[in-house]
Amino acid sequence: MQLAEKMSHIGTESAFEVLARARALEKQGKNIIHLEIGEPDFPTPAHVIEAGKRAMDEGWTKYGPTPGFPEFRESIAAYVSRTRGIKVDADRVCVVPGGKPVMFYSMMALIEPGDEVIYPNPGFPIYESIINFLDAAPPGEPAWQGYSAAVWQLGPAERGAARTGNLKVVTTNLRAGYVRKNGAPYSDKAVVTEYFDLNTMPNGDQWMTITTRVDDPVYFSRPLINTTDFKKLPSAAGWNPTPCSVK
Repeated sequence: MQLAEKMSHIGTESAFEVLARARALEKQGKNIIHLEIGEPDFPTPAHVIEAGKRAMDEGWTKYGPTPGFPEFRESIAAYVSRTRGIKVDADRVCVVPGGKPVMFYSMMALIEPGDEVIYPNPGFPIYESIINFLDAAPPGEPAWQGYSAAVWQLGPAERGAARTGNLKVVTTNLRAGYVRKNGAPYSDKAVVTEYFDLNTMPNGDQWMTITTRVDDPVYFSRPLINTTDFKKLPSAAGWNPTPCSVK
């Protein structure tokens, strides 16, 4: 059978490759602490196993609705609404077997051939794999400015009130360099995370706190964190220049 050429663009999940090597070492008598697969290291709880058996005994063995059973989706919607501080309706919930299908379907729906796609690195290998599969392009060579992705971290709000939040910016794909002149070096594997927090005092004074965290598996054994504060002051210079005009 001749597979489509684009199938050669799909990479493998490196975590499973590491798992196979780790299990091979275990067979040799080595004591291995598994950090490669994102699953608990304890057995499935007994009540979960019993619930699965009971569901099969009660006949829950047929096809269900594509997005999931309504009662299950309602439970998920209620949980997300309660724990995330946002309103989620059950008709906005779709149950899938794991995270990778969601990543794949979302990228299939949004990415066109030739698009340049920014993705986290280190991150799930599936990102780059599917980007290549869809004939899009991952970011090019590391650059001084890197590639940044910003997201608002929304805080809780009372009903009807404006929602507050802080800005989080994550920068990857950086060219190797130094944190500051004659400072600590960082590699092209570094990830810079910046948090922009706006604070207001009871008297109305405002200042912004910028917290920068640098993670680098090559040079740093622990994150490098720096904080800078900027206070908003009224302009007291009294300078009011007149625009130039032609007569």
